[in-house]
Amino acid sequence: MRNKIQKLLLTSLTLFIFISLFISVPVKAENTLKVGWYEGEEFQEGNDGERYGYSYDYLQEVSYYTGWTYEYVKGSWAELYEMICDGEIDILCGTTYRENRLDRVLYAAKPIGTLGSYIISVNERVDNKISSLKFLDGKIVGLAEGSFQLTIWEAYLNKLGIHATMIPLKCSNKEAASKMKNGEIDVYMTSVLVDEYFDSAFTIRKLSEDDNYVVFNKDKPELKEGFDSAVSKIKQFHPYLQDELRSRYYTPIINSVVTDEQSAWLAAHGPIRVAYLNGDLAEENAISREVTGVLADYLAYAKGSLSNLEIKFETRAYDSVYDMRDALNKGEVDVLFPFVRSLYLGEEFGYMFSSELLSIPMMAITDQSKFNETEVHTVAVLKGDVATKWYLNERYPNWKIVEF
Repeated sequence: MRNKIQKLLLTSLTLFIFISLFISVPVKAENTLKVGWYEGEEFQEGNDGERYGYSYDYLQEVSYYTGWTYEYVKGSWAELYEMICDGEIDILCGTTYRENRLDRVLYAAKPIGTLGSYIISVNERVDNKISSLKFLDGKIVGLAEGSFQLTIWEAYLNKLGIHATMIPLKCSNKEAASKMKNGEIDVYMTSVLVDEYFDSAFTIRKLSEDDNYVVFNKDKPELKEGFDSAVSKIKQFHPYLQDELRSRYYTPIINSVVTDEQSAWLAAHGPIRVAYLNGDLAEENAISREVTGVLADYLAYAKGSLSNLEIKFETRAYDSVYDMRDALNKGEVDVLFPFVRSLYLGEEFGYMFSSELLSIPMMAITDQSKFNETEVHTVAVLKGDVATKWYLNERYPNWKIVEF
């Protein structure tokens, strides 16, 4: 562990020194590039004019290695694509790979992430309980003007015998949301999702994912070369940048749709029974007998997370993890909370894990003035605290565990 920390510190120090060599160099005026700016996860603007977003942050990282500064040109993605093809701007982000674009723009050597395609519908005018695309039959569907998706979807829906009216739109996500509420369109298809405009009155379905490329003015190959070189350095000195940006800007879709099969299972099964460890992130109220704490907050959020169905939960308190596991094995409950996410334990016990809900720091208390974690120690844990025992066994297999 100590070697790992030393390597991380060395990498961070090397990165700081390496980047400093570039940011200490005065930027020349000719290094200012025109970048297409469109609304979405890629580019966003705060109330005070501050800029941020997936591609914005990535381009700033690139600038540390290239010395570039940027001038932003706003428009819809379709407008900006035509502008870069005509040589009016230098860089456009959020571009999927298409062979028919190769003679008009220069693609970066590697994608900088992925882009999703979404269908957004208005609950009051669309039967969102239909999990297939049949819900589009007879609906008015808006797509971004100039989008390659327009002809693709027209042909695909016709092949399925689904008759929808496809209307090209030249507007922002905010304006599209307004058009849907006003009844001008029933459904909106987009690869640029800003979900703050789509509240619980809408349902969002993710259709697919494509690689997210940066493209360049075809008459400026030196920009592509500079960008590709910077990306290779980023992968060396900041290898988790894409993961960090994706976590920051691509939030999970909240108002998604439950499938017909899932809906039928829930109807037959009844409330989802949740076993929790009393006093550990959740506690039973002595008067109301209702659960309080982190678990209560999460269940309140989760029950309304599906736009076409409200999930019902039933909570049951237990005094130990062993009792919770016994209840799960007997089929008395469906879910355990909290539970350490160990894929090995999941395989051993036949359990399936959700994605991580929260992280809890693990700390040790000692009266030693100097504590070397690589040495053999005797450690006390609370009886029944299986999560801590598993944590210690996995990370400190030489330590001796005593339960109290």
